[in-house]
Amino acid sequence: MSDSELKIISCQGAIANAGAFGIDRDPVRSFSELAGEGMLRRRWLENADEPNCPIEQSTLTYEDLLAASSEVEDVNGDDQMKQELDEMEDHASAVPDDLRELIQNAPPGTSHYIMINSNIRGSSFTWQGLIGPGVMLIDLFEREENSAAPYASDLLGYIYVTSVINGQTISFVRDCLYGANGDDHWPSGWPSGSCLREWNHGTPQFDALMGSRIGKTVAYILLSAFPRGTRRIGKITTWPSAISVDLRFDIEASMP
Repeated sequence: MSDSELKIISCQGAIANAGAFGIDRDPVRSFSELAGEGMLRRRWLENADEPNCPIEQSTLTYEDLLAASSEVEDVNGDDQMKQELDEMEDHASAVPDDLRELIQNAPPGTSHYIMINSNIRGSSFTWQGLIGPGVMLIDLFEREENSAAPYASDLLGYIYVTSVINGQTISFVRDCLYGANGDDHWPSGWPSGSCLREWNHGTPQFDALMGSRIGKTVAYILLSAFPRGTRRIGKITTWPSAISVDLRFDIEASMP
């Protein structure tokens, strides 16, 4: 697909493992520490000359994954794709109009539910989720800590991270950004439609989100997918979900 085509990746909360998302291994960070770490990832992504970036661009293809896979499952996923996006539309502005139109007008049989277990560069790698015209929704993504396997490649448009289970990210969004201060009724006691909030590129809140475990992982996905200096995250949107918090990262071409 060309860079002009809409693409999306959705990371379900249940996918997070210690190596990829650091469920139990993330230390407590202050707002300023998170913002500093996020600003560094932002500079790595937007400036090809920023030093000490450890993430290399991936050249892995789908054919490479199939060749290295011990298990592959591929079934029709048209109905499931539409259901997943319908559930996201319970939150205002969570699904862009161009994505909805793209899926509604797709010919039958163009969405697939795929599960792959692979050993890439000596490291185990698991990918499970929906692939359709211009859209990817990842239900399961497992990657060993310090793995040589890439994060992803060829993505553009939107990255959804839903039902987050990473404690560091949940606590920061809930207590710092929403001011819930450990409220046991958050988010169930909060009306989700009225709690969708946008954090623009370059603000302290944006950088702090980029410094969370989920924000770092999204940055690594993009660093693996594109040449440095060609993409940036323009905005991060957050809203409470039924059991946790959802995030959307809007991907755009870097400003000249």
